[in-house]
Amino acid sequence: MATHDYSPQEALEVLMRKLADRNPELAEHIRAVVNQGRDIQEIEPPSGERRKKSRVYRKTVAYPYDEALQVALHGLATYFIEQPLFIESCLDNMNKAAVGSLRGFRYLRSPGNKAAAGIIAGTEMTEKEVQIELRTETELPTEIQLSSAVHDTQVLRRTPVLQINEQRENVAKLKVLFDFGDQ
Repeated sequence: MATHDYSPQEALEVLMRKLADRNPELAEHIRAVVNQGRDIQEIEPPSGERRKKSRVYRKTVAYPYDEALQVALHGLATYFIEQPLFIESCLDNMNKAAVGSLRGFRYLRSPGNKAAAGIIAGTEMTEKEVQIELRTETELPTEIQLSSAVHDTQVLRRTPVLQINEQRENVAKLKVLFDFGDQ
C-alpha cells in the first residue's frame, strides 16, 4: 500500500507546473491528452410506456486524478523513451537501404543478370540523413501555397542509449511517486 503526503490531484498539478516550466509545448500536449478523458458507455433504462428498450450511448468523462497521472506518465514515457527508440529503429533500417540515382531504379535487361541499375554504389550500410514532414501536403488548406516556410521537415537524430536508459529510470521513479493504489 502506497502512502504519500500528497494527493493525486496535487501530484498532477506539480507535474504539469514543472513540465510547463521546462517544456511548455510538451506540457500543453500532455495536458491535452489528459483533458481528453475517456469514453464510457451509459445505459439509460426505459422510461415511460412508449419506450420498451433501454438506451445505450457513449460519453466522455474526465479521468480521476490517479488515472490522469498514469495517462500523463504514459505520455512522458512515449516522448522520452518510445519515440527515440522508433527513431533509432528507423535510422538503423535506413542505413541498410541503398540510395538510388536520379535515373531511377531498374533491372538490366539481360536474362541472367538480376543486378539492379540506378543504385549508387557504396550507399548500403552508411548513415543517412532522414527527414520527416511535419505537415503533409494533404493537410494543407487549398489557399496555402506550398512554400519552404509551410512545408517544414524535421531531421531525425539518434538519442544516446545511456540517455534513453536514464529516462527509463526517471519514469520508473515517477511510477513509484504516482502509485496511489489502495488509498
